[in-house]
Amino acid sequence: MASTITLELFEVLPFSIQYELACGEDTSMIGLSTSLTRADLDRELEIIQRIPDAVATHEPARQIRFDLNRFSLFHRLPTEVISAIFHLVVQSNMQQSWPAKHAVRISSVSQLWREIATEMCATLWTRLDALPASLLDLFLSRSKSVPLTVVYENSVARRILPHIHRWRVCRVDPHSPPDTFPQELSAPAPQLEVLRLSVAPRDDLGYSNLFGGVTPRLREVYVDLNYVPMSCPIFQGLTKLHLYCITYREPNSIDQLLGILELCPLMESISLTHLTFWTLPIAPMPGPLITLRHLQNLDLEESGGRGRQWARSHFLPRIIVPASCTLDIIAGVRWSDDLRHLLPQRSDFLPSLPDIQSVRVLHVSCCGERSSHMYGKASDRIVFALSLERFDEPNANGSHNAFPRMISSIGRALPLPLLAEVALSQDRPCDSDPTSALESFFRIHANLKIVRLRGHWPWSSILDLFVPTPTRQLCPLLQDLYLAPATPLDGRVLLEVVRSRTTPETDSPHPRGVATLQHLFFHPNRKRPSPSVLATLRTHVTVGFEPPY
Repeated sequence: MASTITLELFEVLPFSIQYELACGEDTSMIGLSTSLTRADLDRELEIIQRIPDAVATHEPARQIRFDLNRFSLFHRLPTEVISAIFHLVVQSNMQQSWPAKHAVRISSVSQLWREIATEMCATLWTRLDALPASLLDLFLSRSKSVPLTVVYENSVARRILPHIHRWRVCRVDPHSPPDTFPQELSAPAPQLEVLRLSVAPRDDLGYSNLFGGVTPRLREVYVDLNYVPMSCPIFQGLTKLHLYCITYREPNSIDQLLGILELCPLMESISLTHLTFWTLPIAPMPGPLITLRHLQNLDLEESGGRGRQWARSHFLPRIIVPASCTLDIIAGVRWSDDLRHLLPQRSDFLPSLPDIQSVRVLHVSCCGERSSHMYGKASDRIVFALSLERFDEPNANGSHNAFPRMISSIGRALPLPLLAEVALSQDRPCDSDPTSALESFFRIHANLKIVRLRGHWPWSSILDLFVPTPTRQLCPLLQDLYLAPATPLDGRVLLEVVRSRTTPETDSPHPRGVATLQHLFFHPNRKRPSPSVLATLRTHVTVGFEPPY
């Protein structure tokens, strides 16, 4: 049975132990003569070690060492506490390649530790994954009836199958699965909580009767590469669902996927990546909205080609998730698409998205025209992450202006009324001019206080946007401006921006209807303005050098 002692309980254990030791005789010292002290035992051990006959002195020396160990404070702890400590040591190293080595080491320290580890701490011996085959029978014996973590593969399949009723976590090895494992895994698995199937695609493997349909405690299912019918009983009552690189050929497979969610009202995490649906209805099929009140993470990644935009058209409009859910979407889009082709634009859809209106920080990164990535944060929590990967080629009608089009679509596709900080990065030079798109973006998001710009931009025209004029006052609340240009900046334009936002001269055409710029930062590893420009800038603002992110 797994230990129920947690780290929090250890805070009060010392006081309980002190009370128990003060109330009576130390049971760990029973049988040890009260006239013998640690010094007496040390002297006896030293005398015995001087005797040449090692065979004759082995047993007396072992007994003295055992008695010496009983003087230690650790031996005076209750065995339940020692057992819990052993359990926590193994649990804290679960991510290592061979966590079972800690159980072996613990049981080799002393006679007491061995007795506790082997007789009273069965949870130390339940990790059969990443375990040398020679130790398998030993761990099966010492784990008693405690639920197991197993890897189902050719070398150990026959030896762990009789214990299928004890499996808690099962991972099917993708490198050497038995050819008949779907049929062999037809017995009930009443303790199974986590199932990982990572098997190379095979059309001749049937999964309809996995575990005989008896997995009442199954909560997490991870399926990679191989097709498992969505009608399989394992897709019920789940809290985590991960499907990766699977092709579904049934005409109603997207509805079956939604049906799984209806059977999992406590779902906490969904990851659907590189799924292909051969047939999708031209128009979304009507159906009730599915409310996932406990969902914390929704990760969708579409593939290019046939059935590629299933998430936007057939999946997202049918679900409602809580405001605390993190949305992560990666989609392959055409060159002429923007954010409106990534998210549904139905007027009643926004309530089913996470609380994007609470976003205060937005990061946008582009690699030339072909790919764009962005994420929004609220209270140091990522609310959404969206990525567009263009898989076709631009045509001759100017559709290659993908980056400006994406920037312009942010305000129309994502309502961000509280946005106070934006970081914009262009990693590669692009042929299109994003100035007008950024002007529209800054005009819509008038509450921006921090702007960070990095990379390849038409810097003179972009910086000119921050110069207030009688007809244009962008970012009126701007306080901090971070600049990390890939090419040297024009000092005159930079000085004009700072002057117009600090103390304009009386004959300046620029109004005072904007907040005073407080800080101007440059990247420490990029080319800096000239010393004279820096000196002039420092008379108006605080100048610093730090990365923009």
